[in-house]
Amino acid sequence: MKRRQRLLSIGLVFGSLFAVCIALAGRPEPFSVKMGTVLPGHAGGVSALGFAVKSPLLVSGGLDGSVTMWDVEMEKQLWSQRVHGGKVVSAAFSGSDQYVVTGSSDKSVLLLNAKNGQKTDEFPGIKKEVTALAVNWDGRTIAAAAGPVVYLYDIKTKTKLGQLEGHKKAVISMGFSIDGNRLTTVGLDKRIILWDVNTKQKVRNLEETANELHSAAFDNEATVCFLGVTNLQFAQQGFSNARDSGVGAVKEEHFIQIRDGATGVDMGRLKGHKGRLTCLAISPDLIYIASVAEDKTMRVWSLDQNTQLAEFGHPAKLLSVAFSPLGKWIAAGGEEGKIYIYNTLGVSQYPRVVFRGERIFKIPPMPPFTGQKTNLAVFPIKTDDPKLKNLVLPITDAVRTEFVNTGRFNVIDRENMERIAAEVRACQAGYLESGCREEMKVKGVQKMITGSVSYMGRKLALNVQLIDVTTGEILGSATEQAVCTEEEIDLLARSVAYQICAAIR
Repeated sequence: MKRRQRLLSIGLVFGSLFAVCIALAGRPEPFSVKMGTVLPGHAGGVSALGFAVKSPLLVSGGLDGSVTMWDVEMEKQLWSQRVHGGKVVSAAFSGSDQYVVTGSSDKSVLLLNAKNGQKTDEFPGIKKEVTALAVNWDGRTIAAAAGPVVYLYDIKTKTKLGQLEGHKKAVISMGFSIDGNRLTTVGLDKRIILWDVNTKQKVRNLEETANELHSAAFDNEATVCFLGVTNLQFAQQGFSNARDSGVGAVKEEHFIQIRDGATGVDMGRLKGHKGRLTCLAISPDLIYIASVAEDKTMRVWSLDQNTQLAEFGHPAKLLSVAFSPLGKWIAAGGEEGKIYIYNTLGVSQYPRVVFRGERIFKIPPMPPFTGQKTNLAVFPIKTDDPKLKNLVLPITDAVRTEFVNTGRFNVIDRENMERIAAEVRACQAGYLESGCREEMKVKGVQKMITGSVSYMGRKLALNVQLIDVTTGEILGSATEQAVCTEEEIDLLARSVAYQICAAIR
């Protein structure tokens, strides 16, 4: 009885400490955007931008046909090569960040060595100016649009895998779904088409009948489209353009239109730009949109709040914009040749696909969350393998960190968690013995994470369970396996955290 009372009093003390700890651990960073450095860019204007996945590298393409590599953290140029005879329409890293793929108005798509910018190869069979380019999430295939036709290529062999024909005018933007099986294309013909990459057939065909489309971005399933739109209203009805009306447009409205790719439904509009939108980029957590336009502004929008959050003016029209994969930076390219780097806070550090060597971690999309956070205790990850004993602490810390970052839980910190774990071990009956559950409830713990790590052949396997402290019910479980190093443990933890959150949506 005395022991029980002593544990209860200790629990009340820890409970107050816990309340403070979880409040601090679960507090999200407020979103903000600040102007950072300005890079010299390209003499003829910056027409394309793309961030690397694994490093703070940014590739830029110019109207003069040059391609340049930058280290954003060090704020310096690594190399610059003039590899195209026309403007660079798109520049993107391939899957493992070893190569850069560029498309140009000179009717070529090139593969460049990311270390020095030297041309490695060229993709054959393109007969028109390249108007859009997309690299598949798997890093093995690309889609290149030359006018209305989209060509699919294997990056390693440079062979053409097929072509997609359905647009009547040039394709201006494309995006792959996270599983790599679908591709969405947007064209100047005001059509949005969803394709099956494997069969090369249309899944569905949507048409935008009234507005001019200039740019687009896509969610990770390539089914929600964010369109840069110009809506023209004429003094006389029945005319398709200002030239036919004879009086010109009475009103020209520019906005970002959000479209459901499955139904074509207009899901909302973001208004504020005073000129044609030239490029859009979406944050890795799918919450923020960055847009640039001919009105010389870069704007950031909240999709949750349907409002503009930030606006930055510039001396010239802006032609390109990109979010870094971890949301740390936004880059915008100007017509005068400069690259503007913005520093961001409050963007979830969750890219949907992460490449580490040959391993591809596909993180499932985080389901929407509007509920109240629950208090979570992450118990030390267990192992029966002596070779993994030294990894128990870093894996446990990584799991704890990733559950904090999901924004769904108030997570107790390590120091207080070790005290709770020690008391639970004193129950001598495992995590779920009723007396232990009562003690955890006194401390404010509502849910708990337990797990184990082991080797499956050469692969490291991490398994975790989310348990309801009151009932002892397993609410969700997740497993991730990978051939990975100690530095890559965070990706195992990130994957299982997301799987748990998807299971309990």
